[in-house]
Amino acid sequence: TTLFRSRALADTAWQGAMRLKLADEAIRLDDLFAGSGQKVSGGTSLFRHFRLDCAQQLYRSLGEQGIFLRAFGDRPTELRCGLPANEGEWMRLEAALRLFAKTGISG
Repeated sequence: TTLFRSRALADTAWQGAMRLKLADEAIRLDDLFAGSGQKVSGGTSLFRHFRLDCAQQLYRSLGEQGIFLRAFGDRPTELRCGLPANEGEWMRLEAALRLFAKTGISG
C-alpha cells in the first residue's frame, strides 16, 4: 500500500484524471438529488451537503434502504452524502430517491 501511495503521489496525470472524475461524479450526485426535489447547498468533490426541512425524513428513508447519510445532531436540517462507490450504488441511490420523491416530501 505504501508503494501504491508513492506511485499515486508521483502520477500527476492520474491525479488530474481523478480530480475530473470526482468533479463529474459530484455534479451527477447534485443532479440525482435535484431530480427528487432536494437541492445541494455545498460540499466537495467527495461529498455533498444539504439543508432541507425534510432532512430527518430523508435520512430515515434512505437509511431504511441501506443508504447511509451523515446527519448532524446539532443541525437537524442538514445532511451530507458521499459519492457512491460504483454503478450499482448509484442505481440503489437513484431508486431510493425516486421512492422518497413519491412520498411528496421535498426539501
